[in-house]
Amino acid sequence: MNFKKIIPFILAIIVIIVIVVVGLKIKDEASKSRPKDVFDQYMSYLASGQYEAMYDLLDANTKNTTSLDVFVSRNKNIYSGIQANNFQITNVNVQEDEEAGKADITYYMSMDTLAGNVSFQNEVSLSRNEEEIYKMAWSSSVIFPYLDDTERVRVGTTEARRGSIFDRNNVLLAGEGTISSVGIVPGKLGEKKQDDIKKIAELLDLTEEKINSALSASYVAADTFVPIAKVAKENYDLKEKLLEISGIMITDANGRVYPYGEELSHLIGYVQTVSAEDLQNNQGKGYTQNSVIGKSGLEKIYEDRLRGKNGADIYITDSQGNRNQTIAKIDVTNGEDIKLTIDARIQKFAYDEFKNDKSACVIINPNTGEVLALCSTPTYNSNDFILGMSTNKWNSLTNDENKPLYNRYSASYAPGSSFKPIIGAIGLSTGSFGKNDDFGKDRNFMAKRFKLGNI
Repeated sequence: MNFKKIIPFILAIIVIIVIVVVGLKIKDEASKSRPKDVFDQYMSYLASGQYEAMYDLLDANTKNTTSLDVFVSRNKNIYSGIQANNFQITNVNVQEDEEAGKADITYYMSMDTLAGNVSFQNEVSLSRNEEEIYKMAWSSSVIFPYLDDTERVRVGTTEARRGSIFDRNNVLLAGEGTISSVGIVPGKLGEKKQDDIKKIAELLDLTEEKINSALSASYVAADTFVPIAKVAKENYDLKEKLLEISGIMITDANGRVYPYGEELSHLIGYVQTVSAEDLQNNQGKGYTQNSVIGKSGLEKIYEDRLRGKNGADIYITDSQGNRNQTIAKIDVTNGEDIKLTIDARIQKFAYDEFKNDKSACVIINPNTGEVLALCSTPTYNSNDFILGMSTNKWNSLTNDENKPLYNRYSASYAPGSSFKPIIGAIGLSTGSFGKNDDFGKDRNFMAKRFKLGNI
C-alpha cells in the first residue's frame, strides 16, 4: 500500500472531523441562553406591559410558588396603579458561574410615576435548567427591592384645585361652585317604577335606557344613591318637579360653574372629562381618566396654568394596612387664578343688546387697549357642558341654522372701515351731509353708562 497516496485522504478526514466537532461546539454554545439576554428580554417585556411573556422567563421554583394569574395581577396592578412608564435600566453588572449554571445581575432602574421619578439599585438571580436555558428567580422584590410578597403598594392622590377666572373687578367668571346631583334610590321607587323612570327621563332629557343601565350596575343595592344627572343649583322649578317623584334624591356637589354662562360662553369656554384622544395627546402631563381638561375658549388656551398638578403619594403597607415605607411623594399644586381685562357688566350689557342677532361685538378702551367685552351671538351656555349635554340638546345646537357654537368675533372680516373716508368725502363734497351731523349714539355712551370716563 502506498502510504504517500492515502496520507492526503487521512488529513482531509481529520480536517472534516475537526470542523464537525468545532461546529457542533459552536452550535451548542449558541443554543445556550445567556443570563444577560434573558434579563434584557424580561425588561423589554416589562416596558411594553407583556406580563404573561415575563412569566415565561421565570424559573421552575418561582412558577411552583407563584401562578401566572397571581404574577400578572401583582405586576399589572402595581405598575399601572402608579402609572409607571419610561423605564431606564443602567449600570448592569453580570456575575456568572458558568460551571454551576448560575448568575447574579445587579442593575440600576429608573421609572416615571404619577408621584415623580422613582429609582433604585436592584439584583436578580438566574439559573440554567436542564435545557441549558437560563431562567430568572422572581419575587416582589424585583418590582421594588424593599417590597415583600405579603405587602401592598398603595397610591394616595390629592386633587388639585383648578384655577378660577375673574373679570377686572374680581367678579367670578369661572370657578368652583355648588351644583345639584340628581339620583335615584331604587328601593324607594314607587309601585309604578317604569312610569316614574319615564317621567324622570323626560324631565332630565335622558333616555330610559340610560337610567335603567345605571340602576342595574353591579354595585347598586336597594338603598344605594345612584347619580343619574347634574343640574344647576338655581334650577329650582326642575328640582321641585323631580322631588315629586318617589325615589328621587338631590344632593349638593362641587363642580365647575360659569355664573355668566351665556354672556361669556365663547370667551370663557368650558371643561370636560378627558377623552382617550386627550390622554394620548397629553401623555406624561399627569392626566388620568378622571381628569378634566379645557375644551374651548380661555379654559383651553390657559389649560396649563389653570389645571394645577395633583398631589400623589406612593407607599407600601403591611398585611394589616400599616404604612411601612414611602416610595415617592409629590405635593399638590393648585391651578393659577387668572384675571382678565373684561368687565362683566359691559359684557352683559353687550350680550343683552345683541342676543337676538347674529353678531359680534368687541369693546375696547382706546386709551389703554384693554378689551372690555367680547361677545358673539347667538350663543350657548357653558354650564350645559359641565352638567351633562344631552343628545337632544347637542343636536339642537349643531343643527341650529344660526350657528350658536360659532365664535363670530374670532373670524376674519373684510376691512370695510377703510372705505369710510371715501364715503365721507363724497358726502361732504356733494352736500349730502355736514360735518356736524350725528349718525348714531354718542360715542361715549358706554363710558357714561358705566362711569368709565371719556373713551
